[in-house]
Amino acid sequence: MKQMRGNPTSFGRMIVLCAAVLLVLAVTGTAFAGGAREEDTPVLEIPPQPRQFISPANQDGVQDELILPFSSVVVPGEDTVVVEYALTVFDADGFTVYLQREVQTERRGFFGNLFRGEKPRVEIPDTLMWDGRYDAPDAQLPPGAVQGEFVPDGEYTYQLSIVDDQRNVSSSPPFNVNVDNTPPQVGDFPPLEYRIFAPTGDGVRDDITFELRGSRELRWVVSILDEANGIVYEEVFENPTPRRLDLDMAPPARFVWDGTVGTARDEDRPIAPEGTYRLQLHGEDRAGNSTTVMHPRTVTLSLQDADLSMEAADGNPWFSPNNSGRRDTLPLRITTSQPELVDRWTIEVLSRGQVVRSESGTGEPPENWVFDGRRQDGTVLPDGTFNVRIRAILINAMDARSDPLDVHIDTANPEVTVALDTTPAATERGEPVVFGAGDKQAITGTIRFERDVPWMIRISLEGDVLAEGTLEEFLETSGIRPRPVGTGALSEIELTWDGSALIEEGAAPDGTYELLLEGEDRAGNIGRSRQVRVIKDSRTPRVTLSTEDRYISPLTDSPRSTIRYEISYGAAERIREFHFEIRNEQDRVVRSEYRQRPFERFEWTGLTNAGTIVPDGDYLASVRIFWQNGHSAEVLEVGPVTVDRTAPRIELLAPQYRVFSPTGDGRRDTVRIEQRVTPGDDWTMEILDGEDEVVLTREYTDRVEPFTWDGLDAEGNPVPDGEYRYVLRSVDRAGNRTTGTIVLEVDTVLDEPELTLALDPQPYAPDAEGPDGILKIRLSVLAETIIREWDVEILDPRGMTFHRFSGEGTPPPVIEWDGRNAQGVLVRAAEQYPLRFTVRDHVGNVVTEEATVRIARFGPPVLGITLEPIPFAPDGSGENDILTIGLSAQAETRILRWSVDILDPRDRPFKRFSGTGNPPASLRWDGLSDRGELVQSAMDYPVRFTVQDDIGNTVTEEATIATDILVMRENGRLRIRISSIHFAGNTPDLFMSERAKLDENLVTLRRLAQILNRYPDRQIVVEGHAAHVFLQSPESIAREQREELLPLSRRRAEEVIKALIILGVDRDRLSIRAIGGDRPVVPHSDLENLWKNRRVEFLLEE
Repeated sequence: MKQMRGNPTSFGRMIVLCAAVLLVLAVTGTAFAGGAREEDTPVLEIPPQPRQFISPANQDGVQDELILPFSSVVVPGEDTVVVEYALTVFDADGFTVYLQREVQTERRGFFGNLFRGEKPRVEIPDTLMWDGRYDAPDAQLPPGAVQGEFVPDGEYTYQLSIVDDQRNVSSSPPFNVNVDNTPPQVGDFPPLEYRIFAPTGDGVRDDITFELRGSRELRWVVSILDEANGIVYEEVFENPTPRRLDLDMAPPARFVWDGTVGTARDEDRPIAPEGTYRLQLHGEDRAGNSTTVMHPRTVTLSLQDADLSMEAADGNPWFSPNNSGRRDTLPLRITTSQPELVDRWTIEVLSRGQVVRSESGTGEPPENWVFDGRRQDGTVLPDGTFNVRIRAILINAMDARSDPLDVHIDTANPEVTVALDTTPAATERGEPVVFGAGDKQAITGTIRFERDVPWMIRISLEGDVLAEGTLEEFLETSGIRPRPVGTGALSEIELTWDGSALIEEGAAPDGTYELLLEGEDRAGNIGRSRQVRVIKDSRTPRVTLSTEDRYISPLTDSPRSTIRYEISYGAAERIREFHFEIRNEQDRVVRSEYRQRPFERFEWTGLTNAGTIVPDGDYLASVRIFWQNGHSAEVLEVGPVTVDRTAPRIELLAPQYRVFSPTGDGRRDTVRIEQRVTPGDDWTMEILDGEDEVVLTREYTDRVEPFTWDGLDAEGNPVPDGEYRYVLRSVDRAGNRTTGTIVLEVDTVLDEPELTLALDPQPYAPDAEGPDGILKIRLSVLAETIIREWDVEILDPRGMTFHRFSGEGTPPPVIEWDGRNAQGVLVRAAEQYPLRFTVRDHVGNVVTEEATVRIARFGPPVLGITLEPIPFAPDGSGENDILTIGLSAQAETRILRWSVDILDPRDRPFKRFSGTGNPPASLRWDGLSDRGELVQSAMDYPVRFTVQDDIGNTVTEEATIATDILVMRENGRLRIRISSIHFAGNTPDLFMSERAKLDENLVTLRRLAQILNRYPDRQIVVEGHAAHVFLQSPESIAREQREELLPLSRRRAEEVIKALIILGVDRDRLSIRAIGGDRPVVPHSDLENLWKNRRVEFLLEE
């Protein structure tokens, strides 16, 4: 037994301990309550017991002990006596915490047996009692337990048993008892929002709210007590289904008393008398613990009223809170008839019935309050009419308030606008208003202003005031009568000025004139018109346009790629528009500039407005200028300018060959240059050496002819070996240039190149790690000639080109090759690949060197497999329903085919995935076999990942898929089917099988208990199923079902229930149904799958 306690975390050992301690249940002949027994065997007739609750540690005399009736439930046999009884209490981990056991060890002697004297027996007490303390053999106590100390709070299981003198045992089922020494907990009481209220039905403090906090218990009682501690009002809050612990409740978070007398069930409750009251909170739990707490604060019920009024202090309710210094605030006067009754007050500003600003205080209200026109958050309210009122809560919680006062916020400045324009032509928006010439001879406009505002008008010239006074005086003097606009709040007048003097006779001087109107309204807002500015300018300037060049070649490297136009004019500061245009021979504008700011020159690049180059031809330019005062002037058809961007053209320039050898041996002694140009231009030919020195030159007019060079310079001397440039060039009148160049080489030495070729390593293994996986092709060329191009060709064993490297000039000393062709195909192992190295020089020599690449053998692919999630639960719950099988295959060779095989728990094929080429990165599996069969609960399914490559390697990687317990939905019910709970052969024993199966049982039962406790509202039917072995006839099947399978499946279901109760599943939810072999999931004749019929199923019903 000590060895079993050595590992308290081993649940399996605890289950074995519990099974052993449950009063020697392994003894043969054990009989359970409700089972079959012999006539003379004593039994315990105990009906199903509800869960018990005790609180032993507080010793308050209420439910301190677990007291069980005993003598009344013991029914002795006819010829036997009880010689032993026991009460055993277990904790949630299966350890014994209490054992009360009485054993009669005396035996009837020889004469007693001879004369059938009375048998020795134990005295059966009326009751058995557990006081909640540890009291059991030390070897059976849980780790850390101390004899005589109270056990900790928690769930415990108790069982009664008796043994007669024939060693027959009768045991009760395990029942539950909860130890709970913790009384109901009451949290701190938050402060009350208010303590005086008046239940008058006016909606203001008609009731009072207490915030309550506490633990979840069976029952809470909230009482309102008067000053004599008499109960005035009471309300009970309790669990409607005491058996359901999950329905226990905390005290109400917010308890509201409406000031009435009685209970919550009473109707038409009267109002309690005025006075002081206090709340009492009382809580009770199932174990008899109780708590009573009094609220620390009293409340007062009071039923006592004052007139309030507000008005503007200066009688003007208009103001403008815009920080202008004029009526930014509105002082208000407050009158209270009985200020001494006010407990607290609030001044409110309302907009359309909603409070936007409030200010509160206690005691007597102020006599004056200044409204600054702002919201509560400090932002300024919009213009409009608002209501201001004062509300007061009296010391008896009654509400008093004033009539609302209308106040007006007006931050809008008085409206005044002045609009002026030129006539007969109008001035475009955004431009200064200038008049005095051309089509802008006069000024016309309107003045629109708000009525009932005293407006001032001021006219100035260049900053000096010419006239100033009221608008009313100005209108009376000029005889102008305003006309109303719109609703009549605005008036309007019209003005016209032709530039004549405003005060004296004659014309007004040129200059800048300004007009301004200004006024103040009743809210203190200042209105100003825009300071309107008009300019009188009577000047009429002239314009000129010229250019010196006549030819242009746009967007070329010609020195004449642009042309410049010069423009002169007057009164530049008053120019409004500047129009410059270039037109083609069809009088269409190809380039234009329309600007508001003037310019003195324009440089044309030969491009159109769209950015394209104009065609070759003649072009004319013109300019027109518009001034702000209405005057305009222009110059037309300056030019023409000829556009010519067609460079002299070389139609043909080609040598007979590039390298020649003027040695007189008849082989390439001269070279002929074929050349042809477009007629019309002069041409120059030059032959230059490597230092760009001219060795020979020719001049051509209008056209050129083919030229043959014999390798002699201008003096007739042979030139030395080397490269020479043959240059043909021309320049036309527009500066367009054309140059054609070819390179010739004089070479009198023609030796053939020498090649060397080496391969490293040999043989070559492309799948080797590091640098050994790269083939180095070493090349060397010894030549006096110039290498023109080179080529390295690798052939496959059939002589076809497999891969190629090539280039111009001298080849690199080393080429590194990874064994693959351009399509990524790897060489075949253990084969030979011929290699050719070829070089061509500039005089036509072709030299080849050959070698052979020998390929070594390759290694097999490397595989990997991952599974997610584990455990896998494809039960349609939406959680862990799909298994992702991750696959990886690293191979230097080409993979031909792959497969993933999932086997059932008996290693038979269940599901297969397969394909050709590289395997996918992952597979998704829904748990169904190839025949549509779903995986079993709590089982291991082996999975094998196999790959075969193109050189004959076959590699397999293995893993295991562990399934969770599946909860399947059937017609609104939930069903759990488990075939992995192992029993000893033809027995209900869960814990006498081999060690590996015992551990599997413990893991499965622990997980099963967790899942069943997720559904506390459902009843659990435990169904025991078995497999038929005798299939010879219907009679043998029926007999085996009746005599073997039904009893066996019932006993197995009972064993599972006992284990689940110890693991914390409520026994009241559990019931048994024996099915035997009546509902197989596979035919009983299917011997390979017969194991699936030996199972336990769990039906979860509403």
